[in-house]
Amino acid sequence: MITLTKESLKDWSELRKMLPEEILSQYEVQDDKVVLTYEQLKKLSEKLDLSISTILGKSEPSDLNNGIKVSRASEGYKRTSIKNGKEYYTYNHLVTTNVYPTLMPLRVELHVNDNQSVVLNGGHDSTEIVYVTKGTVKMHWENDGHVYDVDLYVGDSAYIHPGISHSFIAAGEDKAELIAINW
Repeated sequence: MITLTKESLKDWSELRKMLPEEILSQYEVQDDKVVLTYEQLKKLSEKLDLSISTILGKSEPSDLNNGIKVSRASEGYKRTSIKNGKEYYTYNHLVTTNVYPTLMPLRVELHVNDNQSVVLNGGHDSTEIVYVTKGTVKMHWENDGHVYDVDLYVGDSAYIHPGISHSFIAAGEDKAELIAINW
């Protein structure tokens, strides 16, 4: 049997924009330790798109091919988040590598377009840069008890500091999409 801390598995799943509860519910948890068989660890590795060595905190050979790694659109992980009973975002994972395991690039489709449906995410431990690729995006964030918003247009980008609660919605009826790079 292999054990991981519940906290490390939660951190890896959150970094991958997956639901920690969804991941943790698949395994036995004893005293804040997640107990896995090697087969379960292999499946977890595939689901998180992380090597077993990275999950276990060990170094390993690079997964780059002559300095490059390609991720095909048809092979990436995809998840639609639900907030207040509505489809909110669809996260489409872009290329990841064991050379930089905390890097999480995403293409994010925005499904909500009304201000009453905004749900701030509570912030996360990673730094984030977003770049708008389609439509107009309204970014909301909270800092020091104040909520702010700004419209972002195709080609605009924003930096989000770790711990800042934020959210994105489509501004208007057009579809909106952004690239989010977390590390």
